[in-house]
Amino acid sequence: MKRVLIIADDAFVVQAIRLTLRGATDLDVVGSLDGRGPVGAQLVDLHPHLVIVDDMENPDDALDRLREIGKVLPDAAALLLTLRCDREWTDQALAAGAQTVLSKTAHPVVLGAALRSAH
Repeated sequence: MKRVLIIADDAFVVQAIRLTLRGATDLDVVGSLDGRGPVGAQLVDLHPHLVIVDDMENPDDALDRLREIGKVLPDAAALLLTLRCDREWTDQALAAGAQTVLSKTAHPVVLGAALRSAH
């Protein structure tokens, strides 16, 4: 079973992701963290296989968290969930360490599929 962690700055987003994944028997949401500041110590404690990072109110926070995941847990796959899907933003997210960039407008089934296909 893959351990999934959610990093966001909005409880509504966290709950929406949890509800989307609740029926997935192969994905276990092990927690959520506020992404507005460093999360390195909690990443080590929770040791997820997959991390969903919300684009948050301040997109720079999302990029910082993606970089932090890469430094602290280089074997974990990071997925950015965003409303912005323009080329520049996508390139920034991938350069910061996102393995996948997924639009928040995608059908919820796509989130589970994207997580399953992550390494």
